[in-house]
Amino acid sequence: MSLDFTGSSFRSAKFINSNIKASIFSETDLSNSEFINNSIDACVFRNANIEGIIFLKNTQYSSENTIEDLKEMVKK
Repeated sequence: MSLDFTGSSFRSAKFINSNIKASIFSETDLSNSEFINNSIDACVFRNANIEGIIFLKNTQYSSENTIEDLKEMVKK
């Protein structure tokens, strides 16, 4: 299932042990949120606000993504 959260606010939200594949977080406020141990295959984070985000053990196509990977996704 794909969900489009474009423009939403998830400040201080917690995404933990979730399957959020193909979800769209473009232009979303994710400041101070936590993404821990999620499957993020095909997720889009274009221009999302990730200030203060905790991003740990998230995988995309069986490979673990780092905060640096997330920063690159925000730029795309």
